[in-house]
Amino acid sequence: MNDRIAHVDAVFGGERGRFELMRDELVSLEVLAGAPAFALLARFARGGWSVRELVTVLRFAHPLGFSGSGDAVATVLRERAPMPYVALATKALEGALMGLEPGEASFDEALFGRVELSA
Repeated sequence: MNDRIAHVDAVFGGERGRFELMRDELVSLEVLAGAPAFALLARFARGGWSVRELVTVLRFAHPLGFSGSGDAVATVLRERAPMPYVALATKALEGALMGLEPGEASFDEALFGRVELSA
């Protein structure tokens, strides 16, 4: 029995939501990101990611979907340092590509503290 799941229950921008990369949207994600989904996962894992890639993955996985999430993702990443959110993007990619153990399918930005960017 396969009990792996594709979603991540997350706290993002102070709000709870379910982030999930829909498998039928992976091709669209790859086109907009300019890289295969597995290559994005590898970049996040080794630290070779770009903010553009992070934003793209988070927008696709966001509970509002790609078209509705632009302002929410942009606001959070404008107000807070982006690096902690790599963990969320990585989990969303892992969920879509191979599934997550239920105990690993969560993310809470509060665990990273509030890291604000200075003006």
